Amino acid sequence: MVRRTQEDIEEIEFRDVSFCYPGTDKDILSHCSFRIHRGERIALVGVNGAGKTTVIKLLCGFFSPDSGEIRINGRPAADLSGSIAAIFQDVRLFAFTVRENIVLGNGSEEEKLRRLLQTELLAFVDALPQKEHTYLYKSFHDEGIEISGGQAQRLAIARGIYKDAPLLLLDEPAAALDPKAENYLYHQFAEITRDKTAVYISHHLSSTRFCDRIIVLDGGRVRETGTHEELILHNGIYAEMFEKQASFFEEAAKGEPECLRAEQMESTRRKGK
Repeated sequence: MVRRTQEDIEEIEFRDVSFCYPGTDKDILSHCSFRIHRGERIALVGVNGAGKTTVIKLLCGFFSPDSGEIRINGRPAADLSGSIAAIFQDVRLFAFTVRENIVLGNGSEEEKLRRLLQTELLAFVDALPQKEHTYLYKSFHDEGIEISGGQAQRLAIARGIYKDAPLLLLDEPAAALDPKAENYLYHQFAEITRDKTAVYISHHLSSTRFCDRIIVLDGGRVRETGTHEELILHNGIYAEMFEKQASFFEEAAKGEPECLRAEQMESTRRKGK
C-alpha cells in the first residue's frame, strides 16, 4: 500500500457550500461558510440533521459540494486526503490482526505502536490470546475472535492516532465506549491532538471544553461560533442545548452511574456563568 505524502494544514475553508445527498432534494448544508486555522481544535455542534457528519464526509472527499468550494491550504480538499485521519462512530475493521488493523499500511513504527498499546485505551489487548497479534474474526484464521463494539471503536481511535496526520476528524468517536474509556479519551484529547488541527463532533457537550472554538450548525449553516464561555453568555442555540443536556445529566446522576460526567457537565456550566 502506498502511503500518501502528508502536508501541514494551514487553513481549511468552507466557502458558501451547499450539498444534498444523491437521490434527495433537501439541502443538508446551505450556503455554509467558515474557516479553521492551523492548530485549532474545533467542536462541531448541532442537533441531529444539522450537517455535522456531512461536513466531515465532505472534508474526507467522500462527496463533492453541489455548489461552493472546500479548500485546504488554498487547494481542493481532495488534494490533501493523505493529510487527514478520520475516526467515525460507524467502525469498519478487517479480518486481520489487531496490529494490522491499527497500522493499516501507515508504516511500521514500533515505538509509536508500543506506546499506543500501553495506553488505557487499548488495555483490553493485553488479555487477548496473542495480544496484538490476535486475529479478528474467522474469515482467514480459525482462531480469530469476535470483539465488542466498544473494543472495535477503541481500535478505530488507535488507528486514527497512529496515522499521525496533521488533520484529525473525530465524528462521535466515543459513542460505543464505556464511561471509563470515554473519560480517558476526553482527558487525553489535548495530547492526541497536539500539533494537529482537529474537528470534533460529540453529542456530549461536556467535551467542548477541550476545544479552542465551537461552531454551531443549524439549518445547514453556521449560526454561532466562539468559545464555550462566549456562547453561554450569548444565550443562543448552544446555551439552550447545553442547559438541556446539563439538566439531563443532573437527573441521570440521581440513580445512574453517570455521576462523573454529570459533575464534569456541572463544573463546565458553572465556569460559563
